[in-house]
Amino acid sequence: MDRGLWVPAAGLLTLLCCTLGLVQGEKVLVMPVDGSHWLSMKLLVKELSRRGHEMVVLVPETSLVIQGSDTFRTEVFQVPHKKVELLAVIDRLKDDGFSRRPQLTDIFTSVKQMVNATYIQVKACESLLYNQPLMERLRGEGFQLMLTDPFLPCGSILAKTFSMLNKHM
Repeated sequence: MDRGLWVPAAGLLTLLCCTLGLVQGEKVLVMPVDGSHWLSMKLLVKELSRRGHEMVVLVPETSLVIQGSDTFRTEVFQVPHKKVELLAVIDRLKDDGFSRRPQLTDIFTSVKQMVNATYIQVKACESLLYNQPLMERLRGEGFQLMLTDPFLPCGSILAKTFSMLNKHM
């Protein structure tokens, strides 16, 4: 692992564990981003669970790496795309970005591929937000905290929807 990336992640893990460690038994709703983002966040989720927090992780049905665990609960939600479509977008990103030496014109292709990948994530978030039965069930659970990946705004939107954001922020 790149030492430059590990130090901030370790610092964040320490800060959050110490801060949340002061309050035992909080219900925490987790909205990760699939892929390498989740692999880092998963360590934090497991540690907070070990410290007595009830962790509920929202997982799109087409998730590539987010799986259930004995240490946290998952809530799987439907999305409007199939796993093969997601894999195709990721493969195109990977092929365009790593298969050959980049050229100036590749920036347009890269932007297009990132727009496609983001579009899939946005549609998945919309599916979650418009899933009334799941949203009502989650709202009724009384989560006090939201742990989300800032890469995409879906977690922040959920926090606002469930009134977990400080009104002064």
